[in-house]
Amino acid sequence: MSTPPPMRPRFEKIVALPPAQVLGQLRKAMDRSDAVCCGTTMPGHAVLRLPDDQQHFWSPRLSLEVEAHPDGAILRGLFGPKPNVWTLFMGMYLAIGFSGTTGLMFGLSQWSLGMSPLLLWSVPAALLVGAAVYGLALYGQRLSREHMYVLRQFVDEAVD
Repeated sequence: MSTPPPMRPRFEKIVALPPAQVLGQLRKAMDRSDAVCCGTTMPGHAVLRLPDDQQHFWSPRLSLEVEAHPDGAILRGLFGPKPNVWTLFMGMYLAIGFSGTTGLMFGLSQWSLGMSPLLLWSVPAALLVGAAVYGLALYGQRLSREHMYVLRQFVDEAVD
């Protein structure tokens, strides 16, 4: 049985170049006319994504932290969803958690007053909906797997 991928895959890579030169090479690779990625660089950080015409709803972004290391620089990469997708899922989790907690409080109040605690059913319902949202997130991550490989390969080719 295979384990599901982590929700926000990460990687580390040590490069035998100083951090400023690593970021410069990434910028130069993104500025080429045949570049498969675009993005922004700033001191110590870069954010990479695919061009808009190649993206879909689930397309990831790659956030890179570049720090000095005794052997040159260390790149710490973190794949994540676009901000609007992340906000959507956090909003759904917040609504599910709020609904389940509110239902639990009102259901326990009904029960303590000798009433039928119908609102306690919101707790298992919230758990089921939360599991469905988590499954949807894993499905979206699976759909974006190819884009993650493209972003990672771009970084490897740009800094090696």
